[in-house]
Amino acid sequence: MAANHLSERDNWQTETVKKAKKNEKKTFKLLNEKLNNETYKITVQPLISVGKETIKPELCIENTENKKRLLLDDKLGQNGGNAHERLYGYFTTKRIAQFTEMNCVPLAVLSGRTFAASKPFIITRYDKKTKKYINTSVNPQKYRDQLESRLNPDNYFIMNLDNSNILDLVNLIKKLLS
Repeated sequence: MAANHLSERDNWQTETVKKAKKNEKKTFKLLNEKLNNETYKITVQPLISVGKETIKPELCIENTENKKRLLLDDKLGQNGGNAHERLYGYFTTKRIAQFTEMNCVPLAVLSGRTFAASKPFIITRYDKKTKKYINTSVNPQKYRDQLESRLNPDNYFIMNLDNSNILDLVNLIKKLLS
């Protein structure tokens, strides 16, 4: 019964994954333009062994002079949701200690209107159970407040909708890799 229900529903994740991949490529392109030189090496989706796990961040940026690495996890949020909650695992006490041993530092980049819009917005979704369209309010400030209360300022970066703060991100990366 459950498998049949799942096979018949729309696969919203397919479209979401496409948008996320496009966003990750944009982030890579912007950073590659600003950081790709003799001092910084960028690797896309490396497999990194941490403790008993293998992780696959979107980017690994290495300072080739001091061998320090930054593991960048890129999250796109367009319609609310919980994309940001999946990155908290990078910032547990034990994980930070493991990264420190490996000469690594994690950084989350959050893009999209869920995180960067200046004011709340409404999204309309179709509820198949009630067979009605419903409006849901998304408040980006709520997401920013949650990030601020759970993470240190150097753990995350919110990209402006127009990417106009890319140099601020570059400067943060350089600071974290110094």
